[in-house]
Amino acid sequence: MNNNYVKCPVCDLNYMHSGERCCEVCDPKAQGRLISTAAQADDEYRYTKLQEYDARKRSMEAYRAYRWNRAQRR
Repeated sequence: MNNNYVKCPVCDLNYMHSGERCCEVCDPKAQGRLISTAAQADDEYRYTKLQEYDARKRSMEAYRAYRWNRAQRR
């Protein structure tokens, strides 16, 4: 079994097999898929869900305030 390892030409940090184009760490970056894209999408999802929650909360508070003020008093 002959494993020829060479340094990655992209990052010069990781080792890879001699027949590969770049290492496993640099491969997603070389193909245009950044690793941080998933984290960014997750942050955007959380932000939109938080906005929806805040809007729903304000709506319910407004409804309760309206109902409380319009209630008949005895």
